[in-house]
Amino acid sequence: MNITITFEEAAFGVKKPISITRYEECSTCGGTGAYSRQDISTCHRCGGRGRVIVEQATILGRIQTETTCSECRGTGRKIRRACDNCHGAGRMKKDATISVNIPAGIEDDQTIRLSGQGEAGYNGGPSGDLYINVTVKEHEIFERDGNDIILQMPITFSQAALGATLEVKTLYGMVALKIPPGTQTGTKFKLTGKGISSQTTGRTGNQYVLVTVVTPTKLTNDQKELFQKLSKTDETAGSKWSERIKRFFTSK
Repeated sequence: MNITITFEEAAFGVKKPISITRYEECSTCGGTGAYSRQDISTCHRCGGRGRVIVEQATILGRIQTETTCSECRGTGRKIRRACDNCHGAGRMKKDATISVNIPAGIEDDQTIRLSGQGEAGYNGGPSGDLYINVTVKEHEIFERDGNDIILQMPITFSQAALGATLEVKTLYGMVALKIPPGTQTGTKFKLTGKGISSQTTGRTGNQYVLVTVVTPTKLTNDQKELFQKLSKTDETAGSKWSERIKRFFTSK
């Protein structure tokens, strides 16, 4: 089966009820398919093995092969009178609700195996397993890299140039992040321990905040006046990178 969970549910773990339709053991006959125990007998042709040896004459001689018993169809039993509820099948389709524990830290497209929660076996045999394929929804602002979380955060020119303390969203709530003066686009800040804790490995990741300095597209008259005044100054002064570049454009 497939199940879809949110980014937060994958990070912290969650218990989810799921509804399925599966073959379950017939409650009337206990999976035997017979009306009563007295109606079950051993197949006389295969002796209860469900397999028979067939001998054939060929040009190379007589060859023996083993095949499924045609009398009991491999069950090794003969039923004189079938169960009135399942009509000899020994199992019936039923609706069931199962609680699935999604472990903290599970990743997209991982599979969970629930032992014995699959379909009932034939002839009273054990039930199979149920495999749950997990799909994790994409988050609006968070990206995942292993147990780490990546957040792309825009900042203004003034915040980048003058520095600021900003409130940043994490899975655990808002935290204060100090942006130092002169921060450039692509600068990465680490919030230790604010990533995802894996229940499987016991390790906790970090959250990384990547800042992007946003260029304004619509300016008020006051803002235009401020930028015009700023344009008359050398905004790159003091930058080692800009000083190296300038040498290629400055006439000797």
